[in-house]
Amino acid sequence: VNSIDDIYHRNGPKGGWTKIWGSLTQVEISGDGKHIWGVNSINDVYHRSGKKGGWTKVTGAKVKHVTVNHDGTAIWAVDVDGNVLYREGRDDSEPWQSKDCDRVLSKVQVSGDGQHVWGLEEGSNSIYYLNQPPEPVLCAIKTVHKTYLRFQSNQDIVDQQTSIGSHEKFEIVQGDGYVAIKSKIF
Repeated sequence: VNSIDDIYHRNGPKGGWTKIWGSLTQVEISGDGKHIWGVNSINDVYHRSGKKGGWTKVTGAKVKHVTVNHDGTAIWAVDVDGNVLYREGRDDSEPWQSKDCDRVLSKVQVSGDGQHVWGLEEGSNSIYYLNQPPEPVLCAIKTVHKTYLRFQSNQDIVDQQTSIGSHEKFEIVQGDGYVAIKSKIF
């Protein structure tokens, strides 16, 4: 998607860019390439079945960001008010469901397997883990300051590797259904 909302497709790393019909501000593609989701400038959601399919409007919510897992079975979004939404696949018989989150978010991202969802808080650099896994998971995050933070479960920082010259500390805050990672520059 370019700055005037044109949509482009590329066939592999050596292919050329081809303009696709439509106008979207944000596009997300499933790992298998069979499900393309997008948001337009008036916050309507669209779905397309692969690069050869046509755009179909998905009703039920006005969103500013959408994300999809590897096979299109888990779709997460942030509505225009910063609330978190979820749906299982494209079928309209499975409407958007609101998910509890006591933060106003600007973006969400779902993992390929659909089991882990992260959200970016509106107006800050705080990243929230929106669902607790059944058992502790080792995660790594690269911050904008090129610092890598790995942690296990909610609060146990395993290690932190910082590029030379960076002076950051991290705070992990557990909330109701999420974990926040906050960067503190000192």
